Amino acid sequence: MGNDSQLTVVEDAKKDEFVTQVRRNVETSQYLNELRANIREGQRYVEISRHSFDYPALCVCYMDRVGVVQAFPNAETSLILKGTGIFKTDETIDLPVMGEMTPFTGDFIISADVIIETVGQFIENFDLDTVGEWCRL
Repeated sequence: MGNDSQLTVVEDAKKDEFVTQVRRNVETSQYLNELRANIREGQRYVEISRHSFDYPALCVCYMDRVGVVQAFPNAETSLILKGTGIFKTDETIDLPVMGEMTPFTGDFIISADVIIETVGQFIENFDLDTVGEWCRL
């Protein structure tokens, strides 16, 4: 398969007490299978973009079958996907972001299934407008 079917994935990797980022290229179908397996049992922060392109990019953080999806259509714009109401607006949950636990409100929390669906839609055509409702950060 050519580069059109590949993603560049940057993931946090923890070794001892240090967190580093690991960049790799992966086939789109393989990555979706990895995400389906990992999201149900672990916690992770990952950045996803089309192979050889920095933008648009999705940033996904998840833990305990819930998470948050952020998007960067370009270097100047940061978006966050609106939540699905599984948490109350005033509830917060800490999720891993670049080696740190970061609080997010219920406004932006989505289920593992919605994360998988969102990532699948994004890598189908890399069009953020078809993925869901975004809020500008």
